[in-house]
Amino acid sequence: MRPRRRKKLTADELVSLQSDLLERIRLKSILAENSKEVLGVELGISEASVARMDGLDYAAERCPRIKPESVREVQQRRKIYWSTRAVYDPTYSTAAIMRRYGISKTTLARRLREVRRGKELETRYG
Repeated sequence: MRPRRRKKLTADELVSLQSDLLERIRLKSILAENSKEVLGVELGISEASVARMDGLDYAAERCPRIKPESVREVQQRRKIYWSTRAVYDPTYSTAAIMRRYGISKTTLARRLREVRRGKELETRYG
């Protein structure tokens, strides 16, 4: 027995999917800019220290080896990270988009490539 084919997306659904994918790309870049790895490299502290500060509510007195300015910077950037993560996970994660539009992961990956390619062409020739 052949697997059941999914219905094709309507024009409105395609436009909505494209806008969701553009927002997903934007949010992922914000998450990447404020990740533990990037903060560690930019501020010269370890990822473990950033993770520890997350757990200690960024109390500078509890992180005596790290400059207070660095602790404040980590606090500001991780606040951005966690608020973005709160929006991204339920709305723009792979599973959420697949569920909302009833598409497979392969289709989602293809659409994402198309959106990225269009964005790349737009910036190159645009």
